[in-house]
Amino acid sequence: SLLQKRREDMEVHKAMKRQREVKHISNISRNLAQSSSCMIVSLYILFGFQDFESTLRALRIHKNELIEKFQVDMVTLQEDTKALIKERDCLGKRVQKNAIYPHYLDKVVQDLRSIQFQEARQVMSRYGTLMLTQEDLVPTTQQNQDSTEKARLQSQLDKAHAEGIIWESRWAHIQNTAAKKTLLLCTIKMATINLYQSVCKRAKDTGDLPVAPEDPPKQLEKVCGEL
Repeated sequence: SLLQKRREDMEVHKAMKRQREVKHISNISRNLAQSSSCMIVSLYILFGFQDFESTLRALRIHKNELIEKFQVDMVTLQEDTKALIKERDCLGKRVQKNAIYPHYLDKVVQDLRSIQFQEARQVMSRYGTLMLTQEDLVPTTQQNQDSTEKARLQSQLDKAHAEGIIWESRWAHIQNTAAKKTLLLCTIKMATINLYQSVCKRAKDTGDLPVAPEDPPKQLEKVCGEL
């Protein structure tokens, strides 16, 4: 982060130097414009009218070139300044974001310094203890997972069994209702046939064709017509 800060300062210093150079050019152009009247009179006296006109044109061209160069340098300087400011802000954010890591590394170093083993066998003993603890925990963890899975499957089985009993009860109710309806329908059909036969015996022979036994509605219609 210190190297980045130094690099940033150097870039800002370069930008300020360029800005001073452009300002110096601007001052020169301003002084040239202020002294242009005196220069015109002097040139007219020294070189005559023709040389004066050509020299004046050359001065105007040179002045316009200086103004154009000044404007280009100003635009470039403004763009460079904006880019440097943006880069400075980004570097500042990175420095602020990464400021936690030096503190973290310092803490790790301090923790490592606080851990001390007098002999190598103590390190090996500690490692062996940790390995034994891991070996003991692995079967226990697997057993707990198996028990949890069994309990989950048993719960699903009990739920499915309960739902099966409910549907069996509903199916039995449907069958009983259907049997009652079928018995009632058969009783109605038998009563209709008996009534139709009784009416046919009492009625005179009209020459109509007899109604089929499988057509109770027609039989009822015939009975109602004879009443």
